[in-house]
Amino acid sequence: MTTILVPLDFSDCAEGVAAAARARAQAERARLVFLHVIQVPRGIGADVLVQPEPGGPSLPLGEYMSAKATRDMNDFVRRAKDLGLQAEGRLLEGPVVDTILSVARDVGASTVVMGTHERHGVAKLMMGSVSEKVAKKTELEVVRIPSQHHAGCTASSCNWCAEAGVFRDPSELVLT
Repeated sequence: MTTILVPLDFSDCAEGVAAAARARAQAERARLVFLHVIQVPRGIGADVLVQPEPGGPSLPLGEYMSAKATRDMNDFVRRAKDLGLQAEGRLLEGPVVDTILSVARDVGASTVVMGTHERHGVAKLMMGSVSEKVAKKTELEVVRIPSQHHAGCTASSCNWCAEAGVFRDPSELVLT
């Protein structure tokens, strides 16, 4: 049985990536391994206290991120299994690109299906492209699923791209 590795960032566009991976796994009778690499933002320690719910208890950022990632991962795995697919999820910490490549080797993946924000210009220089780096560093097939950004997107994960003007169709840009 072939294995498809599906790195997810749990952004609002991740479901599109997972749907593409599920469709491919159904067509190829492949096993899915979903992966999320947990990264505490630079300059903030995992022990910094956060209050996820107003008036709720405070907890360490690392603990909150891990708990949220576990809930999100379980949802992606469940949806794949509901379709009769073999699926598992992995949550790891580490450098994103190296961790993706390491897991791909460990699980014997033949393909990596992952999202791309398709940043250009300054945005690409500042943020880079994880999918591009993975594709350059592996012999595996890397299927890159473009994010579906649009000018009216209200998803929280689209805010940075919207502010930077990172859209696939220049006609969607609103100039001020």
